[in-house]
Amino acid sequence: ENVVLSHNGTFKRISDGEFRSSSENGQFNVKYDITSLTDEMRELKNLKLYNGNTLLYTLTEVAGSDMYVSNAGILALLDMRYHFKQEITIHFIDKNGEFMMSQTFRYASLFGFSPLGEKFVVGTDKSLNILDLESRKIYSVNDCSKFSFSADEHFLATAKEANVTVYKNYNPVASFNTGYVYPRGVAISNDNKEIYVIDKTRLSGFSIDQEELLFIKNLPTHCSYRDLRPGSQGQVMAGVHFRHDGLSKGILNIYNQLGVLISTTEMASKNYPVFTESKNENKSASKYE
Repeated sequence: ENVVLSHNGTFKRISDGEFRSSSENGQFNVKYDITSLTDEMRELKNLKLYNGNTLLYTLTEVAGSDMYVSNAGILALLDMRYHFKQEITIHFIDKNGEFMMSQTFRYASLFGFSPLGEKFVVGTDKSLNILDLESRKIYSVNDCSKFSFSADEHFLATAKEANVTVYKNYNPVASFNTGYVYPRGVAISNDNKEIYVIDKTRLSGFSIDQEELLFIKNLPTHCSYRDLRPGSQGQVMAGVHFRHDGLSKGILNIYNQLGVLISTTEMASKNYPVFTESKNENKSASKYE
C-alpha cells in the first residue's frame, strides 16, 4: 500500500520529504547532516532515527558514509575509509542506539536487509553472505548479482547470468536456467511455490516444487522490465518502463501464477526532450576554421 512506481518503472516507497531514508515498511525514518564530501566518502553527523515521527536516538558521530535501515529499525552503517583496498566495514546499531556488531568484507558490491529486518546481506565476488544479527552467525551461498528472500525468510533466491538457485534454510532445493545474460530482478511468491525472474524484455515464472518453467512473458517495443515484487495469492507485480518519443512512464503489470496479465496500470510519467539527429557532412580538413 505504501509502494508506488517511479516514471522509470522501479518501485519506491512513498516517503516524507523531510527524511533522508526510510525502512521498506515505512515505520522507521532517518535524518542526518552531510558535513563534507571526499573521494568515495561522505562525512555524516547528527543522525537521528525515528519510529514514525517519534525520535528514538541521535548519533552525533556516524561511523559510515552510507547506511541502510531495516524494517526492525536496525541501522547498517557502511564505513568506506579503506575503499582504496576494496574493503568495507559494516557497523550495526539496534533501534535503541546500541552497538550490535561489525563485520569487514572485501570486494563487496551488493547489500540489503531481509524482509523482517534481522538479517543483512553482503554480496562479494566470491559469495553471498547473510549476517544473522540475532545469532551473530554468517551463512554463505554462491555469489550472485540479484537476490530475494521469501516473506517468511525460509527461502532465498539468487540469480547470476542464466542461473537461478532457490535455497531453503540456506540449502539449495531447486535451480533453473533462464537463458538470461543480465537478470534484473528475482522474487519468490508469497506462498513459496513459484519464483519469478526478469531481464530487460522477459518475465519467466518457474515452479519451485516441480522445477519446471511455467511461462515466459515478453514485452512490446519500447518497454522494459525494471523491477519485481511478489503480490497476493501467488501473483507477481512487475515494474515496466516505457520510453519513446519524449515520454517516460512507469507501468505496473500484475500477473497470476500462470503468467496471465490480470492488471496493467500507468503509475507515473515524465516528458524528456527529443533532439533531431545531426547530419554528418563530409568536409576536408582545410574547410574547418
